[in-house]
Amino acid sequence: MLENLVGKLVYESDEDGFRTGEVKTVIGDSFLIQFDTLSGNGGSPLRLISFEELKYATWKSDSTMPSYGFFDTREELNRYIAWLQEPGEKPRVVELAPHRSER
Repeated sequence: MLENLVGKLVYESDEDGFRTGEVKTVIGDSFLIQFDTLSGNGGSPLRLISFEELKYATWKSDSTMPSYGFFDTREELNRYIAWLQEPGEKPRVVELAPHRSER
């Protein structure tokens, strides 16, 4: 399943901003992201993230956890970034029930 992410472009955001990169390979139950300089936020150019960490980041609203978006093309990623930077309120995901692992 994680192999499907190899080659995808990644948008990672946290309270400090965002950065972009590409999923380079799968290592066990984790994948390696190589970040580029599109956002200019610095940080390590590589990040190894486990599938469990990704699931946690997806289901929690903890502001210390980065959130992720995956895109097939640079054009899709750039459109998403441009949309986020437009003025106005953005839709957000609201959890209606606890995630299964928390029950």
